[in-house]
Amino acid sequence: MSLDNSKLLVEADNTHIKLLAKGARLSVYAYVDGRGKSEAWKFLDGLKRENKKEAAKLAALFQYSCDRGRKLVPEQFKHEKDEIYVFKAKQARLYCFF
Repeated sequence: MSLDNSKLLVEADNTHIKLLAKGARLSVYAYVDGRGKSEAWKFLDGLKRENKKEAAKLAALFQYSCDRGRKLVPEQFKHEKDEIYVFKAKQARLYCFF
């Protein structure tokens, strides 16, 4: 799976979200601020340059979760607190919420 940051899906009050992955059960989006900046995309783009294997692993976890729901083992997807969760691929972490 490839992450394509050209997919702008929702725009409301200068807040944007971009699709990271979409499946039968869920969709994963990245937050983009009113200036068009996204810390999640910045992190993922950097990870793709620095460690393609970990970037591919995160992308695969996003897609797996989207296709099957939140059915990942704790080493890959963990509930941190309240409604905060984290996708994990070796050293790479990307936080999310539902």
